[in-house]
Amino acid sequence: MNFRGIKPKPAIEHSHSEAHSLTGGQVYYGKEFPELQGMYIYGDWSTGKIWAARHDGQRVTEHRELADTTLRVTGFGFDSHGELLIADHNGGYFRLERAPAETRPHPFPALLSETGVFAPVKDHIRHAAAIPYSVNAQLWSDGAYKERFFLLPGTDTKIGYSSDRG
Repeated sequence: MNFRGIKPKPAIEHSHSEAHSLTGGQVYYGKEFPELQGMYIYGDWSTGKIWAARHDGQRVTEHRELADTTLRVTGFGFDSHGELLIADHNGGYFRLERAPAETRPHPFPALLSETGVFAPVKDHIRHAAAIPYSVNAQLWSDGAYKERFFLLPGTDTKIGYSSDRG
């Protein structure tokens, strides 16, 4: 083909800070992800990221990251039901799965009394399950006195330590 000095532009580009070795993909027509119907699914061997792009014949109309995996993506295919398979260099085929619905994290406590660390707060008596600890390299603290300890949420029993791993 002769382009008479015109260099065709790629439909999709990624900087090397985002991807290093793109692996061509497939256009998805499966049933499990109707929102991906007709989108080109492709990935990156070095980062494991997987993207989807929709092109209307003139330009990209939608582009999004689908997954950030630990895979070394070497190819894409389909199973007998038309669902996407992702080939991994380290061996095996993988499928896209819908991420579980996000649960809203508990808001960070604004008051010391909301942490559950002290019982009761006014007397500064530590919760019985709180485990004290110290650090090897003290941080600058302007002479302030401090104690460090951690408490696992929902823990009502004391966690112990044994040097014999028992």
